[in-house]
Amino acid sequence: MSKQSISKLFAPFYTSKRDQGGSSLGASRVYSEAIQRLGGHITTSSEVG
Repeated sequence: MSKQSISKLFAPFYTSKRDQGGSSLGASRVYSEAIQRLGGHITTSSEVG
């Protein structure tokens, strides 16, 4: 996943697989629950390929 994709990862409806039926509500929901509701934090990292 590129750095650009990671920066958008938790945005509602952002998906890199729209042509494959993705809606990307999962990561947005994780963010909502973990950060906003529970006061936690999330760290992401990835390498392209």
